[in-house]
Amino acid sequence: MTAREQFRLGSYQVTVKNRLAEGGFGFVDLVYENSTKNELVLKRCDVQRPESLSIVKKEISVLQDYAGSYIVKLLGTDIVQARSGHKQALLLLEFCPGGHLLDKLLARNGSFLPNEIIYRIFGQLIMAVRSLHSHNPPTVHRDLKLENVLFGQDGNVRLCDFGSCEFGYTPLTNAAERAEAEEKIAKETTQMYRSPEMIDLYLRPELTEKTDIWALGCIFYALCYLTHPFQDAGPLGILNAKMAPYPMEASCIPETSNIMIQRMCDVSRISGTVCLV
Repeated sequence: MTAREQFRLGSYQVTVKNRLAEGGFGFVDLVYENSTKNELVLKRCDVQRPESLSIVKKEISVLQDYAGSYIVKLLGTDIVQARSGHKQALLLLEFCPGGHLLDKLLARNGSFLPNEIIYRIFGQLIMAVRSLHSHNPPTVHRDLKLENVLFGQDGNVRLCDFGSCEFGYTPLTNAAERAEAEEKIAKETTQMYRSPEMIDLYLRPELTEKTDIWALGCIFYALCYLTHPFQDAGPLGILNAKMAPYPMEASCIPETSNIMIQRMCDVSRISGTVCLV
């Protein structure tokens, strides 16, 4: 990559400024639009393998179908030939200068968030997830976590990273279905946020949007107590819903918040929806 590397996506002509992240998915670069100098994000994914292309197409589809106030905005897409000779998918996204929720919580240095801030952030996240779950059949995010909750220029939540989404329910009625689900879970989800039925695939006959409700419970716990409820629990602890005890010094957190956490991180989760109370 050179400092002046340029790309055109639809009406956007952008120049690479610096690299923000890289991993198995590819690269994420901070770019600026040549005409306005506005900062944007360019996500570049190697799609030489059919399964990689399928994941990118899924993310593009979700970003287009569920565009809204609390979902990161997709501005343009393209597939190009990279210098390596491989096909590369380009996704031009809005830049979220507020960073992600994990960094925001770490920056608190143990100082709990005011309850009104907790509810504002979580309420916006719920609105983003609700748009996915309200579809028929529901679209399940499957990788809700602190790092996938960004903050836009306006300071509001932007949910991102939809490559792990599932359209509808995942059946688990036989060995072949469970093996396929296990492989996808291992590749596309984060262990600390997996619900019990994602760890023990014999618990339920199918995976539903309730897996997202569990992950929302983990995020809400972290918003309240600045730590993950299953940070050190491991798979067995998650199976038994053995979350970390509420910190004694967090007396500012109302009991209604604790009840919400218990309902979302309940192994028997009856409801597939959640709302603030």
